[in-house]
Amino acid sequence: MPKGKLTEQQEQFCQFYVQMRHGSNAAIAAGYSKAAARQQAAHLLTKTNINTRIFQIRSEQMADVDITARRVLNEMAAIAFSSLHDVSDYNKGEMTLQDFSELSRQELAAVQSVKIIHGKEGTNIHFQLYDKQKALDMLGRYLALFNDTLKIDTDKPIEIRLVRGGEDKPNG
Repeated sequence: MPKGKLTEQQEQFCQFYVQMRHGSNAAIAAGYSKAAARQQAAHLLTKTNINTRIFQIRSEQMADVDITARRVLNEMAAIAFSSLHDVSDYNKGEMTLQDFSELSRQELAAVQSVKIIHGKEGTNIHFQLYDKQKALDMLGRYLALFNDTLKIDTDKPIEIRLVRGGEDKPNG
């Protein structure tokens, strides 16, 4: 078999892996032994041709539904940089929603829900925007604005202790 060419069973593994997102289950569905499914999946996922095919299948699926990194980032940005002022007006102590038919798709992307409640005292409108902080955090991580790595710069030895059950035990 030519290098890079997949067997029918390997192709099935790739298809099932993309669908299930679980190596062992994909291996079993593709016809590999249940007993060795975990090891087989781990082995297959180390192969460049398998990973290339999985990437290709995912790319095809995203193209089918027009999912691009740009669209995802634009949607996150719409939420992250949204404001109540985009969808409402505040005048003389009273807040009213803007006419949604006049709002842009980007402005509407930040709106999670709108509830109109008719009561004895009039109509109340409750609306909620998506989580702005979460969207900002996701964008910040994508743009590598945050450093989640602790860097210790020293020439002295460092002792690390793991604490289990209330006891200090040296690591190593």
